[in-house]
Amino acid sequence: MQYRTDKTLFFALSFSLVLTGVTLINVHSAFAEGEFIGPYVALSIGSDTSLSEASGDFSYDNLFAGGADGSAQSGTVKASRSFDFDAAGTLGAGYTIQLSDRVRFGVEGVFRLSGEEIIKENSLFSFPNPNNRADELRDLTVATTVDPGSQMSLSFQPGYLIRDDILVFGSVSYHYMNADVRSVTTFDSSILNTPSLTEAISEEDFHGIGIGIGGRYALNKNWSLFGRGEWIKFKSQKVSGPSLSTLDEITFSQDTDVAPSRASLMFGIVFSL
Repeated sequence: MQYRTDKTLFFALSFSLVLTGVTLINVHSAFAEGEFIGPYVALSIGSDTSLSEASGDFSYDNLFAGGADGSAQSGTVKASRSFDFDAAGTLGAGYTIQLSDRVRFGVEGVFRLSGEEIIKENSLFSFPNPNNRADELRDLTVATTVDPGSQMSLSFQPGYLIRDDILVFGSVSYHYMNADVRSVTTFDSSILNTPSLTEAISEEDFHGIGIGIGGRYALNKNWSLFGRGEWIKFKSQKVSGPSLSTLDEITFSQDTDVAPSRASLMFGIVFSL
């Protein structure tokens, strides 16, 4: 996708701005009080930890001489969380109002970049063969790749000044993600010892919520550093999975429920306008 070509430049710019913030700490040893009021823009880099889940509902039928032999079977394959790490970056803009001397309330919109994640489901099943054939143990693996495109969020951030230059805040946010979902199924036969592989690709829209906490430290009246941790959970989507027929007269089909979820830790710099 086109946005990926700009990803390296985005992270390089983010790193440069963070270094600028560190320099400002040294230059402005005597900072002006940070009011944390009004419009601002923010840039951050950090990491995502995948907490995503997936489960596949499959149906199986073993044919004999072209006809059903009564071995139809269905079941569910569930993936365990992988806890994989990936780099992420955000570009946001927001507005903060003053509710009292110490209390603030902000609204922020964010555009987000992050890498793809792979959710693997793997199980061994013994499928019956009633026509005087031994049951076959089959290794069923489904690898679902979620490749994000557009990612946006809108958050509401109540905050409190614990010092004139330090603001702590909570956040509740709505998240939207458009992603290409690719599902690859590998179906190994213990008799043939040759895997059958097929894949399905679809574009899905995911909607979710986020809950987080964070803080800002004022370097001067215009510049501040911030950090934020957030848990993001998207509503699951059912993806029409691949179907296949093997040489030994096995037919197989599957649908996968994909539920992206992540724990995000971001650090960045804010410029108050």
